Amino acid sequence: MVTPSAFIVGVNKSGTTAVFNALSRQPNVCASTTKETHFFDPLKYGDALPALAEYEKFFEPRLSDDVVIEATPGYFYGGRVLAEKLREVSPEGKAAIILREPGARAFSWYRFARTRLLLPQNITFDEYLDRCEPLGLSPEQDKDQVGWRGLSGGAYAHWLPSWQSVFGEDLLVMYSDDFRARPEEALVRIGAHLGIDVVEAEDRQSNVSVDISNAKLQRVALALNRAGERIWRRHPRLKDRLLDVYYRLNSRKQQERMSDDARRRLDAHFAASLAELREMLPDVPETWGRAA
Repeated sequence: MVTPSAFIVGVNKSGTTAVFNALSRQPNVCASTTKETHFFDPLKYGDALPALAEYEKFFEPRLSDDVVIEATPGYFYGGRVLAEKLREVSPEGKAAIILREPGARAFSWYRFARTRLLLPQNITFDEYLDRCEPLGLSPEQDKDQVGWRGLSGGAYAHWLPSWQSVFGEDLLVMYSDDFRARPEEALVRIGAHLGIDVVEAEDRQSNVSVDISNAKLQRVALALNRAGERIWRRHPRLKDRLLDVYYRLNSRKQQERMSDDARRRLDAHFAASLAELREMLPDVPETWGRAA
């Protein structure tokens, strides 16, 4: 049975799509045909998994020396139960987590969820935060609250210890800042941890959130994107060209920006969680949580 030897398990809106796409283009890499398989997601909700034979369908036949990789950043929020299952399925597998400054990630998730039609199209970011704050961490364990994971998804210190405990030295934690500042160096580093020799490094943005103007047209575009994912994986430049044309037709003329008041509010919200995270990871960027 084909099972991954390398996992990118977190976090959403931290650049995992671009990293996965870059790593999947390297020689001797067998990447999942769908970037986010979500195969182990049921564990987050207390549900049973499908038969593991279903998991194998996400991977093409491989050579003996291939590194088999998948990237489902939502796995991070499954904590210990999900980490232990990945370790069971791949006893010698390596895992990587890419973290993003939680306030910036919250705003990006809000925009992403709105473009995926998971939120009311007229909700403001301040209204969104008002709705998220009372929910605490509950959106991560509720399928019906996916759109409201802006704040819960940034509480990294809650889930990280389980991954560190289960994977130990087989876990690498990096930061989206690394990939912005030194993309080739960062890609080589994560590749080395996962057993991938990076010989081709191309700087391409992926999965960038864009505020859209017509929800009906967006619904059609999302359906086409899901239906054609295997095609887009094989022809990324074709997808880039089609997206460029689409966003010229259906992006808002004025893209939303985070206000200074919202930034301060996020800094206050994440202050305690970031303090905990810095105890676990001394190299957390100093700018995080300080009007980053």
